[in-house]
Amino acid sequence: MRVNGADLGDAIFTIPFPEYDIADRLQKEFLKKHNFSIAIPFSCQQKYYDLLLFNGDTRKSVTIQVKSSRTYVKHLEKSEYNYDSLLGHFDITDNYSDFYFVYMIYPELDDDFHPRATWERKILVFNKPEMEELLGNVQTKSGKQERFFSFGFNRTGDEIYGVRGFKHRDNREYTANLLDKKIAEVRSALT
Repeated sequence: MRVNGADLGDAIFTIPFPEYDIADRLQKEFLKKHNFSIAIPFSCQQKYYDLLLFNGDTRKSVTIQVKSSRTYVKHLEKSEYNYDSLLGHFDITDNYSDFYFVYMIYPELDDDFHPRATWERKILVFNKPEMEELLGNVQTKSGKQERFFSFGFNRTGDEIYGVRGFKHRDNREYTANLLDKKIAEVRSALT
């Protein structure tokens, strides 16, 4: 590929859809006219973060790592939730992301449990201490580290719960970690 006379080889810059969608959502909350900007690493293999949110007034920034999840449709006869996500356990001990966004996309269902032609998303946000605690507590019933963990939710309502890896915990609700409930915390980190 040639652009303005320069040979770029076969290089095409792309960004995974969850990162793009989160960047788009953040741009609607953190406006350019208020001196906020969102940066994307040029390397698709950036190790420590996926997005950088910057406040030009305070010169403070936060790094964001995006974890996307497969989401499975469940029949309520077999599960208490319409949807289950599935994430692999990951290590953050050598990571300097300030926030972790868990992105779950799923088909909307009608009253007869048939998929509509539209998709919806849930985005959970955890600061680093919250994610360290969450990952440290993802365990099997026998107390061993679980390789996978998941969140369950229904087609109506905002409630979202820790499902796989969380059975041993009393309080498994993560509704307070939904993006719209965590925007103020992200904004506070930039002031």
